[in-house]
Amino acid sequence: MKMYTYKLFLLQAVILIFALPFHGCGQEGKGEQLEESWLSLSLADKGTLILQSADYTVWGCSPVYDDEGKVHVFFSRWPKEGGSWLVNSEIAHAVADHPKGPYKVLGTILSGRGEGYWDANSI
Repeated sequence: MKMYTYKLFLLQAVILIFALPFHGCGQEGKGEQLEESWLSLSLADKGTLILQSADYTVWGCSPVYDDEGKVHVFFSRWPKEGGSWLVNSEIAHAVADHPKGPYKVLGTILSGRGEGYWDANSI
């Protein structure tokens, strides 16, 4: 009985391994096409970085416009020197007059408490 279970498991694993590369075949062109926003198109300058820092590694941003037309972005960052994103990430806030910048960093709005706390991996 144990040998039968082992062989059945092995057969299923082999089928799964060979089937994974074909998952989703024939799906191209199906489904709804989403229209790109003018903001995403304006930021798609082949390598243009709107947020750069000599001291921090920056990852992602979420733009929000205020009533005066200024662009506020909220982004994650962590120190380049001696910092791990797992325990040193923080969410910062920057503002600009145009989506391409230049941005002025206003400060950190959310930070974790550090290594050993529940939120060390949650920011």
